[in-house]
Amino acid sequence: MGQCVTKCKNPSSTLGSKNGDRDPSSKSHGRRSASHREEQLPACGKPGGDILVNGTKKAEAAPEACQLPTSSGDAGREPKSNAEESSLQRLEELFRRYKDEREDAILEEGMERFCNDLCVDPTEFRVLLLAWKFQAATMCKFTRKEFFDGCKAISADSIDGICARFPSLLTE
Repeated sequence: MGQCVTKCKNPSSTLGSKNGDRDPSSKSHGRRSASHREEQLPACGKPGGDILVNGTKKAEAAPEACQLPTSSGDAGREPKSNAEESSLQRLEELFRRYKDEREDAILEEGMERFCNDLCVDPTEFRVLLLAWKFQAATMCKFTRKEFFDGCKAISADSIDGICARFPSLLTE
């Protein structure tokens, strides 16, 4: 994770901070636009009672979290079910929310927003676990393929679904 901190160093970014302290002049994390205030807090935003060894709180698992069906074979040969199609649409919307304007990938700013919505500090171990599960080739970056394949691997297509998978990722 230390490499991510130095590679993604940005004066207005909490990613560049080794201890995760936020700069009060920073325009990220602390302030949200009006559209973010209207959104419902993810299930992981609920305070958890158990503290893990690394000092983070154990996320509460949301039983209503969406499950992604796994598809076998070539997608061109088999018609997609309605559930799978809607799950892919949710993944597409989620990816578009965080992706860079110029590149078809989630870069530093998108990663900060993604982590903020997941209720995790970008320097937390859980972010590294997620990158491992998404098989990210580059630190602080998720390509479209990595993001979609990773979300399918953990059977999640929403922020709540990803948060609900953190406890099982920590035990893997």
